[in-house]
Amino acid sequence: MKYNRKEILEKIRGKLIVSCQALPDEPLHSSFIMSRMALAAQMSGAEGIRANSIEDIHEIRKTVDLPIIGIIKKDYPDSPVYITPTIKEVDALMEEGVEIMAVDATDRMRPDGMTLDAFFASIKEKYPDQILMADCSTLQECQHALQLGFDLIGTTMNGYTEASIAEAVPPLQLMEQVVHKLHAPLIAEGHLDTPELAAKAMHLGAWAVVVGSAITRPQVITRRFVDALEKHNGDTAIKSGLFEDGKLTVTDTFETQADHGADHVIQKVITHAMQFTSVSSIGISTCGQVDTQQGIIAYANQNMPGYTGMPVVSMIHSALHVPVYIENDVVCAGLGEHSFGNARGCDDFLLVTFGTGIGGTLFLSGRPYNGNGPSRGIMIGGLLNTQVCSDDPWDSSYERSASVTRLVQDAAEIDPSIHNGRMILERIDDPLMNACVTAWINRVGDGICSLVHLYNIPKVIVGGGIMENDLVFDALRIRCNERLIPGFKGVSIEKASLGNQAGLYGAYTLCSRTI
Repeated sequence: MKYNRKEILEKIRGKLIVSCQALPDEPLHSSFIMSRMALAAQMSGAEGIRANSIEDIHEIRKTVDLPIIGIIKKDYPDSPVYITPTIKEVDALMEEGVEIMAVDATDRMRPDGMTLDAFFASIKEKYPDQILMADCSTLQECQHALQLGFDLIGTTMNGYTEASIAEAVPPLQLMEQVVHKLHAPLIAEGHLDTPELAAKAMHLGAWAVVVGSAITRPQVITRRFVDALEKHNGDTAIKSGLFEDGKLTVTDTFETQADHGADHVIQKVITHAMQFTSVSSIGISTCGQVDTQQGIIAYANQNMPGYTGMPVVSMIHSALHVPVYIENDVVCAGLGEHSFGNARGCDDFLLVTFGTGIGGTLFLSGRPYNGNGPSRGIMIGGLLNTQVCSDDPWDSSYERSASVTRLVQDAAEIDPSIHNGRMILERIDDPLMNACVTAWINRVGDGICSLVHLYNIPKVIVGGGIMENDLVFDALRIRCNERLIPGFKGVSIEKASLGNQAGLYGAYTLCSRTI
């Protein structure tokens, strides 16, 4: 069916457009497979398709009767622009026929030194009636594209250029600004990986919403499930250690089996401890919010059913008849660093650990500071440090923007095969990956600086496996020194030194001194 200009724009208005693309190194790279993806999308209610390459567009056209946003991805050695970058790709798309043509509309130089203004003018001169969509990364680029005369403004490139990679994703704030400040017809695209986010973008006033990876890239979808299960399972081992005269002499590790329930886990701990006949006291470093006075778990998630409210101290004391002390695992890590690690001799410091989430503890006058509010401790990952249009405060949190989970998510947008920090560091010499890591380090550093400004502490200890990398740590230290307000210069930023034994040293410290 041949649509006229008005029909095309009205057909997609308020609707979902599915991006059906697979790059040459991806498992589903096939024009036939993309055409079947497009058919599945049409059968499920999508009203448009975004597709890459003449071959894919041709096959999709034979399979579905929907408006197509057509692009050709082509790398040129003299430019970072790769989405419909030259008039050659424009001519090819016009010969095949697409309802909407999308081009990179960022402020980066195009191949052969052509500016966006000159490129747009050349397209309009040859094809004055073609509907053109601008793939932008920043509000300034969206405004410029609108002034040039683009018909549709997309947020497609947000997070993929040096000018935008540090911005919050998904780019809901940018989407809102395009609609309400520029009054432009917005095609909301980029990082909308849940139905709720797609609906949020439409609520902000988008003309249409494009979703790709969350629907048509099974390797990305599978990775999200795997990551969620790994996060659920968490650390599946209990570590134990025996200290004699202040020295760690015996260590052991055994399976937690958290899914068997908290009673089962505590009984395993008791059975394990019974093998040591001359123990004088026991220290426990544990997940969850801990009521240290009552010796109970004030709150824990359901990873270990039945842990909330459990009287851990009394259970272990009743079985072993020795003093038992308990504290949150991050606080114990801080105690370990204070007594044996890089915080020795410093009574005021902050420990922040970066992993699946962000953990942290503050020490003032040599003691962990938990505050006196309703929570059992401070929550550094809950610091609100970005502006995100969302009803969920966690969407604006330090943890969402600066955890290693977020870094892996951002890296997977560049290369879907990436699913952990180690793989990222192996690719650190790649310019896009390096920019991704740099943007993450900037967010990490800015959060640390905010905490330094708040508490006026002389030292920050950073932990987590990724911080053991010298390139990452050195870059973080530089970022913090750049961003600290002049009156706070001179704060010491140090690596955590005890690794995965910090909790053991902290548990020993619980036993060896009064907190």
